[in-house]
Order: sequence, then C-alpha cells, then structure tokens
Amino acid sequence: FYRVLVWSAVSGRLCRWYDGHNGTIVSWSWHPNPEEESSAHIMATASHDGTIRLWDIAGEPSGAGKHTLLCDAYSGAPVYRSQLGGPQMTGTPSAVAYRPHVGDVLAVASVDGAVRLLEGETLELFTELAPPRRQAKAVTSLCWSAEGDYLATADEDGLLRVWRAPEVQEED
Repeated sequence: FYRVLVWSAVSGRLCRWYDGHNGTIVSWSWHPNPEEESSAHIMATASHDGTIRLWDIAGEPSGAGKHTLLCDAYSGAPVYRSQLGGPQMTGTPSAVAYRPHVGDVLAVASVDGAVRLLEGETLELFTELAPPRRQAKAVTSLCWSAEGDYLATADEDGLLRVWRAPEVQEED
C-alpha cells in the first residue's frame, strides 16, 4: 500500500497518515477554504492505481485518517459512496489541484491528455477543458493562477497551455 504522511511543522512529529492507495501517489491538493463548514479540512490525492481520493483531515490529532470519497478513474464510479454519481473519466489521474477561492472545483489531469474540472466534494464532472485524445501525451502538471481565473497545464511533450476557467455559479 501507499501512504500519505502529515508531519507537524512545530514539533516535527508524525501527526497523521492516510492509507488506501494501491499505487504511487502522484499528486495532492489541500482544499483552499478550510473555514467553509461543508468542505472544511479536505485533501485530494491522485494515484497511479487509477483513483482520486478525498480525505477528511480534521478530527483526532494523531492516527490513521480515512478517505471520505474514492473515485475509480477507470470506471468513473465512486467506490466508497456508491450513491453519488461520479465523473466519467478515462485514464489514470496524473495531477489534482483545487481552485483557489472556489474550493468547490477540483482540476484533474490524466495520462490520456484530458483535463477536467470536477465538483470538489462529490467529484461529479463540472466541465471538460480538454477531452481524452488518442496517442496524446500525459498532462503531468496543473497550476491555478492566484485568483483562480486561469489554469495552466503542462504535458510530456513540454507543451504549456493556459485555460480561462469557466465561471462557477453560486447557489442560492
């Protein structure tokens, strides 16, 4: 198994660990708005095992953490909370990044060249910026601009793309 370790910046001690991935963990992202009660203390991870996991990082100060949602990128179906609809995804995820100031959006890149924006708590597909492409190079990196208006992606060919992020409608 593969493990995410969280260390105390103050004491240097191991605070918490997160088990569950069966392949190399290739990317993680902290939720940018921990003060929001509904999505407080969430971390997203992507792995070569084809899964994206959301982890609740609040709670006990030490010990093993548990994932709150797991999405199998091969089938597109969440396998932890099966009642939720998952993103229809192909390809192993290669990078994840929460959108700053709008933590309800998680950008996900994959080895088939796709770049998708998912709802940050349920992993439902919000929009697809780049569809999967045959013989495409893997998108290896994602980075949001400071205000979350743009998303930069880089792929194995050395191509850097900058995407204008779609508007997110606030729910009343």
